[in-house]
Amino acid sequence: MQIQTPQAFDYELIRAAYDRLFSKEEYQNGVTDDAMVVESMTDCRVKMIPGDYRNIKITTPEDMVLAEAFFTERQKTC
Repeated sequence: MQIQTPQAFDYELIRAAYDRLFSKEEYQNGVTDDAMVVESMTDCRVKMIPGDYRNIKITTPEDMVLAEAFFTERQKTC
């Protein structure tokens, strides 16, 4: 299995988790990703669901080119 980035969460859930995380500096030790924040700062358990290669993290200009290609491809099928 692989863990895909970006991870997806309901906005209210992830916001509440990060609000709690930042409420005390000691909570922030060793945090590695959003899933860890949700699991350690809320009562929710993270679930694994099937991924999609098109769920990309956009960090560089080249990523935007790929995202635009995925978007254009999807528009043709809808």
